[in-house]
Amino acid sequence: MRNFNIVGYAGGPVPGETRPDSDIHIEGGVWKTLATSARESSGNLRGASAHDKPMFGTHGVILLHNVRRATVRHLTVRQSRAFVVHLGNVQDFRIEDVTLDRHHRDGVHVNGPASRGLIRQVRGDSDDDTVVLNAWE
Repeated sequence: MRNFNIVGYAGGPVPGETRPDSDIHIEGGVWKTLATSARESSGNLRGASAHDKPMFGTHGVILLHNVRRATVRHLTVRQSRAFVVHLGNVQDFRIEDVTLDRHHRDGVHVNGPASRGLIRQVRGDSDDDTVVLNAWE
């Protein structure tokens, strides 16, 4: 799952006009990309933004880059190797009640710029960090 107007900026500043997507609400369900082990997966191995010409530096089961007013809550991500939720250039966001089930990468991964966000009740097992706050990637 990804928003429409993803803007890449892993190697430099965020462009001035990015036409952010807004008012995104994702709630419930069990999400997975089926990473059966640390070395075996099917589907979108790293959570790339697209099959052809993916945006560099984006890796998420739920990928929200260049968004305003976003909520992700009450869900489980099972057996995946992409970040559970990857956020960047985001304002006014809420991530809550997220369960990591045999997950093989970061849980909630936030890249700057990011402001006015709430992250709580992220739990479960991961082979990496549960929550990551990076100023830059």
